[in-house]
Amino acid sequence: TMAVAAECKLRFLSWNMDGLDPYELTARSEAVCDIISREKPDIVVLQEVVHESLPILIIKLGTDYHFIAPPAHMYFTAILTRNATCESSESKMSSHDFPNSRMGRSLLVLSNVILRKSRHRLAVMTSHMESLLEGSQERVWQLDYIYREMQASLTHCDAVIFGGDTNLRATEVQQHPAPNGVLNAWLECKSPADSKYTFEASNVNVVRKGWSGPTIKAQYDKVFYTNSADKATSKQPLNASVFRLIGKEKITGDSVPSDHYGIVCDFS
Repeated sequence: TMAVAAECKLRFLSWNMDGLDPYELTARSEAVCDIISREKPDIVVLQEVVHESLPILIIKLGTDYHFIAPPAHMYFTAILTRNATCESSESKMSSHDFPNSRMGRSLLVLSNVILRKSRHRLAVMTSHMESLLEGSQERVWQLDYIYREMQASLTHCDAVIFGGDTNLRATEVQQHPAPNGVLNAWLECKSPADSKYTFEASNVNVVRKGWSGPTIKAQYDKVFYTNSADKATSKQPLNASVFRLIGKEKITGDSVPSDHYGIVCDFS
């Protein structure tokens, strides 16, 4: 008998668009939109959206997606839900500023998103967490805060999904294991080696900026999720089944869409 792939209940996409780099910003933003249109994710979370790229996103994706993008600072995060597959008319947005962030970072939450087909009620979260090596202590505080918010949100939904640019170093993750029930999508998909590093020295945009030594490889971008344990009310748990990276193809002579690769994660 052939194994039948489990039906995909939810396609989730997370991407740091690198809006702070002015180089080819329009072409790069359009490429992100084209890839989103091709992948048809049900939920999209974006980081480093800027005032110059937001109109491009809205023009290219605004027909198919409901946008939540509070323009907090020079750059910000966004959550998009696909109109055809998600009900977001009753959804509630909240933005939680991290009180000790030196970079104006926050957690953006969209709760009460309902998948039209499976009727799962979701809370969706994204963040662009504290950057740089010296941000370590604050970054770990932010991670613990996100874990707590994920668990707290389970009281009013079937599942919570977080995606974002965490900037987390491997040692920080090891020192702060996720609480019981909060799962790392990459690990749950059996740690595919070709999808491990979302930020690496060989990315042509990273090379152009001259940022890194030849060895940098990092798993900054992550997807976490948790399912309600309340058997009486909750739906079948969502399980990450496919985890892959996007945005590795060049779009112009010497550019890819972002200095980060995007993540596509399918849940079944």
